[in-house]
Amino acid sequence: VSTQSTGKKRIENNIFKNIRTMQDLNPIVLPGNYGYVLAGVTATALTVTLLNFRISKFRKAANVEYPALYADDAEARKDKAKFTFNCAQRGVANLMETYLQTTLFTLIGGLTLPRVAAGLCGAYCVGAIAFAVGCKLR
Repeated sequence: VSTQSTGKKRIENNIFKNIRTMQDLNPIVLPGNYGYVLAGVTATALTVTLLNFRISKFRKAANVEYPALYADDAEARKDKAKFTFNCAQRGVANLMETYLQTTLFTLIGGLTLPRVAAGLCGAYCVGAIAFAVGCKLR
Protein backbone atom coordinates (compact mmCIF):
# COMPACT_ATOMS: atom_id res chain seq x y z
CA VAL A 1 0.00 0.00 0.00
CA SER A 2 2.82 2.39 0.87
CA THR A 3 4.57 1.86 -2.48
CA GLN A 4 1.40 2.84 -4.36
CA SER A 5 0.97 6.04 -2.36
CA THR A 6 4.67 6.88 -2.79
CA GLY A 7 4.39 6.36 -6.54
CA LYS A 8 1.27 8.52 -6.66
CA LYS A 9 3.05 11.31 -4.77
CA ARG A 10 5.98 11.14 -7.20
CA ILE A 11 3.62 11.49 -10.16
CA GLU A 12 1.88 14.44 -8.50
CA ASN A 13 5.23 16.09 -7.74
CA ASN A 14 6.33 15.67 -11.38
CA ILE A 15 3.05 17.15 -12.63
CA PHE A 16 3.36 20.20 -10.38
CA LYS A 17 7.04 20.55 -11.29
CA ASN A 18 6.09 20.63 -15.01
CA ILE A 19 3.38 23.21 -14.36
CA ARG A 20 5.89 25.45 -12.60
CA THR A 21 8.29 25.02 -15.52
CA MET A 22 5.58 25.93 -18.04
CA GLN A 23 5.03 29.23 -16.23
CA ASP A 24 8.66 30.11 -16.87
CA LEU A 25 8.23 29.93 -20.67
CA ASN A 26 8.49 33.19 -22.56
CA PRO A 27 5.35 34.33 -24.35
CA ILE A 28 5.29 34.72 -28.13
CA VAL A 29 6.01 38.34 -28.95
CA LEU A 30 4.56 39.64 -32.20
CA PRO A 31 6.77 41.96 -34.22
CA GLY A 32 5.67 45.56 -34.61
CA ASN A 33 4.87 45.07 -38.30
CA TYR A 34 2.62 42.06 -37.71
CA GLY A 35 -0.39 44.17 -38.65
CA TYR A 36 0.72 43.81 -42.27
CA VAL A 37 0.44 40.05 -41.90
CA LEU A 38 -3.05 40.32 -40.45
CA ALA A 39 -4.02 42.66 -43.30
CA GLY A 40 -2.71 40.12 -45.83
CA VAL A 41 -4.66 37.27 -44.25
CA THR A 42 -7.77 39.45 -44.17
CA ALA A 43 -7.25 40.20 -47.86
CA THR A 44 -7.28 36.47 -48.63
CA ALA A 45 -10.59 36.09 -46.78
CA LEU A 46 -12.05 39.01 -48.74
CA THR A 47 -10.73 37.53 -51.98
CA VAL A 48 -12.47 34.22 -51.29
CA THR A 49 -15.70 36.02 -50.36
CA LEU A 50 -15.72 38.23 -53.47
CA LEU A 51 -14.95 35.30 -55.77
CA ASN A 52 -17.78 33.31 -54.19
CA PHE A 53 -20.20 36.19 -54.82
CA ARG A 54 -18.99 36.13 -58.43
CA ILE A 55 -19.72 32.40 -58.66
CA SER A 56 -23.22 33.00 -57.30
CA LYS A 57 -23.94 35.25 -60.28
CA PHE A 58 -22.70 32.58 -62.69
CA ARG A 59 -24.72 29.92 -60.86
CA LYS A 60 -27.88 31.99 -61.18
CA ALA A 61 -27.25 32.74 -64.88
CA ALA A 62 -26.62 29.04 -65.59
CA ASN A 63 -29.64 27.96 -63.52
CA VAL A 64 -27.61 25.42 -61.55
CA GLU A 65 -29.49 24.56 -58.38
CA TYR A 66 -27.92 23.79 -55.02
CA PRO A 67 -26.49 21.39 -53.81
CA ALA A 68 -24.91 20.66 -57.21
CA LEU A 69 -21.29 21.78 -57.10
CA TYR A 70 -20.96 21.81 -60.90
CA ALA A 71 -23.31 21.70 -63.86
CA ASP A 72 -23.58 18.33 -65.58
CA ASP A 73 -20.77 17.92 -68.11
CA ALA A 74 -23.13 17.03 -70.97
CA GLU A 75 -25.21 20.15 -70.29
CA ALA A 76 -22.09 22.32 -69.96
CA ARG A 77 -20.95 21.26 -73.44
CA LYS A 78 -24.23 22.53 -74.91
CA ASP A 79 -24.86 25.60 -72.74
CA LYS A 80 -22.23 28.34 -72.60
CA ALA A 81 -23.58 29.74 -69.28
CA LYS A 82 -23.18 26.34 -67.60
CA PHE A 83 -19.72 25.92 -69.05
CA THR A 84 -18.74 29.37 -67.78
CA PHE A 85 -20.13 28.52 -64.34
CA ASN A 86 -18.12 25.27 -64.21
CA CYS A 87 -14.94 27.14 -65.17
CA ALA A 88 -15.49 29.86 -62.57
CA GLN A 89 -16.33 27.26 -59.92
CA ARG A 90 -13.14 25.32 -60.69
CA GLY A 91 -11.06 28.49 -60.49
CA VAL A 92 -12.23 29.16 -56.94
CA ALA A 93 -11.96 25.48 -55.99
CA ASN A 94 -8.26 25.66 -56.87
CA LEU A 95 -7.91 28.64 -54.53
CA MET A 96 -9.64 26.78 -51.73
CA GLU A 97 -7.26 23.82 -52.10
CA THR A 98 -4.35 25.98 -50.92
CA TYR A 99 -6.13 28.56 -48.77
CA LEU A 100 -5.58 26.97 -45.36
CA GLN A 101 -1.88 26.29 -45.88
CA THR A 102 -1.29 29.78 -47.25
CA THR A 103 -3.02 31.39 -44.28
CA LEU A 104 -1.16 29.21 -41.79
CA PHE A 105 2.27 29.77 -43.34
CA THR A 106 1.64 33.50 -43.66
CA LEU A 107 0.82 33.75 -39.96
CA ILE A 108 3.86 31.69 -38.97
CA GLY A 109 6.27 33.30 -41.43
CA GLY A 110 5.08 36.72 -40.36
CA LEU A 111 6.57 36.14 -36.93
CA THR A 112 10.06 36.57 -38.38
CA LEU A 113 9.52 38.43 -41.69
CA PRO A 114 6.17 40.23 -41.47
CA ARG A 115 6.53 42.44 -44.56
CA VAL A 116 7.73 39.60 -46.75
CA ALA A 117 4.92 37.33 -45.55
CA ALA A 118 2.34 40.06 -46.14
CA GLY A 119 3.74 40.78 -49.60
CA LEU A 120 3.62 37.13 -50.59
CA CYS A 121 0.09 36.88 -49.24
CA GLY A 122 -0.92 39.89 -51.36
CA ALA A 123 0.68 38.27 -54.41
CA TYR A 124 -1.29 35.11 -53.63
CA CYS A 125 -4.53 37.14 -53.66
CA VAL A 126 -3.69 38.81 -56.98
CA GLY A 127 -2.73 35.45 -58.48
CA ALA A 128 -5.89 33.79 -57.20
CA ILE A 129 -8.06 36.49 -58.74
CA ALA A 130 -6.17 36.32 -62.04
CA PHE A 131 -6.46 32.53 -62.09
CA ALA A 132 -10.19 32.56 -61.27
CA VAL A 133 -10.92 35.16 -63.95
CA GLY A 134 -8.69 33.33 -66.43
CA CYS A 135 -10.50 30.05 -65.82
CA LYS A 136 -13.80 31.72 -66.66
CA LEU A 137 -12.44 33.14 -69.91
CA ARG A 138 -11.40 29.81 -71.39
